[in-house]
Amino acid sequence: AKNIIRAHNPHYWFWKVNGYNSGVSITATAGNNVYSLASITNLGVLDSIEYRYNSGSTNIKYLLRRVNDAEFLLRTRDLNRANDDYPKLYRLLPPDSSSAKGYFEIENEILNSSVGTFYINHYKEETDYNSIDDTTDIVIPEILVDYLVSEIYATKGNQKQADRYYELFTGPTGR
Repeated sequence: AKNIIRAHNPHYWFWKVNGYNSGVSITATAGNNVYSLASITNLGVLDSIEYRYNSGSTNIKYLLRRVNDAEFLLRTRDLNRANDDYPKLYRLLPPDSSSAKGYFEIENEILNSSVGTFYINHYKEETDYNSIDDTTDIVIPEILVDYLVSEIYATKGNQKQADRYYELFTGPTGR
């Protein structure tokens, strides 16, 4: 049932994690412009990335702009561009054996360590429910019960009752 709800809309507000408020961050390091998302344990769907520059009296936080590969490559074609501590753009890179959740790449390498932090805003992926006392972030957990009862009736061969509870889970037919 959780997967059906997620397939309908993985961006429900009750799954959203604000990286800055919850401390979901990746430290920017000098000489690096590619960062793994593997440390974000409950990453379901990436929403956005904020960057905080904090050095001396300057303490600012802003949203990075996600661009597609073509625009990213157009903006990074000069291989002699200078490193800096103020990234503006990022693109996503696919996962591999080192990072099953993939990577993000910023347009320039970071100039100085210990001054920048990336905050990862995302929609979390809930763990599987495998115990009667598991909790859920779904705001109307009763719909999960309707789905479960529907499955029980279907297993017992009572399709009429199964359909009744499945309709309670999905809502009226045609709506």
